[in-house]
Amino acid sequence: MAGKEETSISKPKMEEESSVCWRKQVDDNLKRLHSLLFGTDLALEKGDFSSAQVQALGLIGFLDSRSHSQVDEAFIRPIRREAVAKLDTARRSLVPNSDRYLL
Repeated sequence: MAGKEETSISKPKMEEESSVCWRKQVDDNLKRLHSLLFGTDLALEKGDFSSAQVQALGLIGFLDSRSHSQVDEAFIRPIRREAVAKLDTARRSLVPNSDRYLL
């Protein structure tokens, strides 16, 4: 009988822990998203186009890894489009520098 009580007591705790883990995972994902997005913006503002390119690629990879359904993709698409635009800006800004090194 004591075993049955432990099972019934531990089951709600497990559900509570999975709820906490789920919320923590969402919080961690949101922090990572903000870090990559703002890191890309900051690097572009400072003119550090290499860092902006790396940050934008990381952001795109992060977004793609979190897109598991069409609903996910619908929410992620605008952010991904912005990240691709920032990547393109950084890439275009690096081209003149690389051409200078060839001369």
